[in-house]
Amino acid sequence: SGMRLAAGPRRFAIRSAGDPDGRRRDLACEVEEIVPEGAV
Repeated sequence: SGMRLAAGPRRFAIRSAGDPDGRRRDLACEVEEIVPEGAV
């Protein structure tokens, strides 16, 4: 499994990440939320 992000109880798989301004301070990430089995 790859890198993950968390925001409170929510978990996200990082699909891609980029450094839009090239300063290595902020990343723009494309993520997909990981929904636990049995959750709606």
